This record gives sequence, structure tokens and C-alpha cells, in this order.
Amino acid sequence: MVPGISGGPMVNICGEVVGINTAGLLLGGMGMAISSDSIKEKYRQMFLSKDPLKDVQKTVFEPN
Repeated sequence: MVPGISGGPMVNICGEVVGINTAGLLLGGMGMAISSDSIKEKYRQMFLSKDPLKDVQKTVFEPN
């Protein structure tokens, strides 16, 4: 895994943003991302919603 790339843009060979990085592998240069189409749709839903953060969940990790 490549630390630090999560949240950055994933671009194609033409420089177009095709997703947001969620994970990457050192070997082979493979990356995993959320597609830009999915992000656009979720943004639209949140923008039009009366409660845009209803799907946001907080996770708390306890030390033990």
C-alpha cells in the first residue's frame, strides 16, 4: 500500500480526473478509487437534501 495518496485525484492518461484515490499498491502501480461519476451523484444528492450529512457516520476507535 502507498501511504498518503488517499483523497487525491486519480487521473487517466489524458490528465482527466476519473476518481478519488482510496488505496494504492506499490507493485504494478495499481490504484483503487471511487469513480468521479459516483462522487458527482452523491454531491448532487447532498446538495438537494434537507439533511445533507444524514449518511455520514462517525467511527470512534478505543485504545483497547
